[in-house]
Amino acid sequence: MTLLNFAQPAIHSYTSRVNFVFDGADDNQYPNGTRFNINDLIAPVILREVYDKNSLQQLITHKAFVSAFSVDPYTPDREFIWTG
Repeated sequence: MTLLNFAQPAIHSYTSRVNFVFDGADDNQYPNGTRFNINDLIAPVILREVYDKNSLQQLITHKAFVSAFSVDPYTPDREFIWTG
């Protein structure tokens, strides 16, 4: 028997590990000395530029696009923590 789920569309998830190698990254600072936070990757100004430059309004609302992103610190034991 096949059940179709119309109430909840399929969710696709992609994970990417990002390594920061600029001067100061180990101290959570940009090279100019200002504080760095991993959430800067998904700052509203950054996501707005990505959304606009790629004409994504044809595919997804800005609100849905922004809400689709999250950032988590990397740990080698990540899978163990989630399933452990």
